[in-house]
Amino acid sequence: MMRRSMFAALTAVAVLSSLPAFAQSNANPSGPPEQSGGLMDKSTHTYNPSITLWGFVPFNGIGAGARLTLPLIANGFIQDINDSFELELGVDAAFGAIGLGGGPVTLVDIPIEGRWTFHFTPSFLAYVKLGVGSVIYLSIYSGVTPYAVFYVEGAIGAQYDFSKNFGVRIEGGSHSLHLGIVLGF
Repeated sequence: MMRRSMFAALTAVAVLSSLPAFAQSNANPSGPPEQSGGLMDKSTHTYNPSITLWGFVPFNGIGAGARLTLPLIANGFIQDINDSFELELGVDAAFGAIGLGGGPVTLVDIPIEGRWTFHFTPSFLAYVKLGVGSVIYLSIYSGVTPYAVFYVEGAIGAQYDFSKNFGVRIEGGSHSLHLGIVLGF
């Protein structure tokens, strides 16, 4: 239920944020078909690496983490739209989550993720990603030894850039909901 609500909210944000660009492109039929940097912009693009710092809510806990986003394919897979493909490397730490032993644990997550991004406007993008990783569970009560779990996770997200070097980002996946700031360089 939470995933459906999150997907619906992110879809609504993506559609609503692209409406001004769509209206602008249709307002002047003799002008360019889409604003520069918008979804229908077929020109060559370059994107810079960024770091995202975020807080997140995993199952029964709270956490913080970071992602390094490295652009790999700036002009994407679909020739007719403004898309790109990035590699994300990260680390997350969560506290108070419930481990396999039934008690509270601290967990450390080390994901590697592929992200396919759609640039709706120069400031707004939405993406889907697929990643693999390892979560290391460290017990904070006696009787349970540390253990690791390997996983595959999918996620959807959106990002709004206020400038070339600063933005905000929200992401929902099968393990948690993330909210954070993006620092470009």
